[in-house]
Amino acid sequence: MDKKRLLVLMAAWLPVTALAEVTAVTLYPGQATVTREEQASVQAGEGVIEILNLPAGLMDRSLRVTVSGASGTVIRDVNLATVQTTEAQAQKLTDLRAALQTVEDDIQAHDDTIRAWRYRLELLDRYTQGNGEITLPDNVGTVADSLFDQASKSLSSIRTIEREKRDLVAEQDRLQRELAAINQSPRQVKNLAIGYSAGQTGDVTVQLRYQTRNAGWSSAYEARLDTAGNELGLVHQAVVYQNTGEDWGNVNLSLSTANPDVGGRLPDPSPWIISPQPRPEPVLGKALEMDGVAMAPAPRMMQDESRAAPAQMATLETTGLTQSYRIPGQVSLVDGTRDKRLSVADYQLPAKVSRHLVPALSSLGYVFGEATYEGDATLPAARVTLYQDDQFVGQSWLEQIEPGEALAMSFGVDDKVTVQTVRESDQRGERGLISGQPYLERVTRYDVTNAHSIPIDLRVMERLPVSHHDDIKVTYQDITTPYQDSVDDKPGIIAWDRVVAPGRTVTFRAGFEVRVPEGQDLPYIP
Repeated sequence: MDKKRLLVLMAAWLPVTALAEVTAVTLYPGQATVTREEQASVQAGEGVIEILNLPAGLMDRSLRVTVSGASGTVIRDVNLATVQTTEAQAQKLTDLRAALQTVEDDIQAHDDTIRAWRYRLELLDRYTQGNGEITLPDNVGTVADSLFDQASKSLSSIRTIEREKRDLVAEQDRLQRELAAINQSPRQVKNLAIGYSAGQTGDVTVQLRYQTRNAGWSSAYEARLDTAGNELGLVHQAVVYQNTGEDWGNVNLSLSTANPDVGGRLPDPSPWIISPQPRPEPVLGKALEMDGVAMAPAPRMMQDESRAAPAQMATLETTGLTQSYRIPGQVSLVDGTRDKRLSVADYQLPAKVSRHLVPALSSLGYVFGEATYEGDATLPAARVTLYQDDQFVGQSWLEQIEPGEALAMSFGVDDKVTVQTVRESDQRGERGLISGQPYLERVTRYDVTNAHSIPIDLRVMERLPVSHHDDIKVTYQDITTPYQDSVDDKPGIIAWDRVVAPGRTVTFRAGFEVRVPEGQDLPYIP
């Protein structure tokens, strides 16, 4: 039986004017699932449907093909081949030159219209100018009003046309730059041949679904603290990129939190074998014992980045192990899209607004916002841009948040909350009736002033030394009460929580003593 080939032709450059167009896309962190559909006619018997010039970034082993419609039609085989092509560049050049010519013709038409209106103004000027001997008509007022109206109409029309012309000139510049950037060298594309067997002639729908690494998304957030209204607004955004080599026009777009890059690889633990090691030789002289200091992770460096009209939010379609968001309506993403932002969700949360200070490390008072996340979906970890009363105050990192968990973030510095630090006692020496034990005793006072005209909630945190060595004895003393110990389960971190009246100053004290056995040196304490 003769084979019949049905060609489904696709253009291969930007934008792709394909018959098998992209209809739906699901973006993942680092990947995307692309769905394409095409209508074709099959003949009874065996044949081949060809879909040409698919993107080179198509992951071959992820391709799934379905043919539906004509009863009894089955897929016999699917073959995908990578080829070189230059036809697409030539077609793109032709399209760009035609578009550029159209824009240039429109610019010329606007210039002609502007000249015509200016001729009209010149005619009005000649009518109103004379040799000094002018006979005014009886209806001079009517004539003057008519001249005024005609001149105003002419000038207004010229301004409108010139504004339209500016847009055309900008489009002309864009087309010229795109035309100059086209590379005539061949590029790779993929051709698909679908072998089928049909019981009867009829129309079918061919659907392709495949993965590509050239598109994906990540989360980003905007956190906006309203200090007067005690409200924290959290906007979840999707940062989308698309570099597939083709434009996506009016597609159904979904965002998934599943990660295909790691989802199929469960780590395989190997046995952990430990062996005895020789003890290190003692160092001559006195050993200096120092506590290990737990360093906080370095802050993530962010880039600078606001919100006007309310945006349409995505719909949460699934919950559980992974989540999927459906972007409302249809979305167009051109090739080369980078950092396009789409709104996923907007949460308005009641918040507690307070001021936090850590005077041992900084003299600045920080505005602090706390709220309980009341959404239905897990919020992935991502960078967050911070606004206090619509003023940009910086960026930070938001760890993964589950529904019902607390949100707590700093929102910039409050210049009206100040602290003065006074070292009331700082003594070093030796104590003991028989033998002298080296010691250090220190007491620090913090005077915090609220210069606001309203009361504020205040938290002051202090860091006291903690010993992990039996020979180093640490005792705390002269601590202002009440206070909270081991804040966030961190030993040695204490906090005072107070409400400070406007214009008032509150005082906090914290002291400690460090002692080591005779003959040893005190650890370094700045």
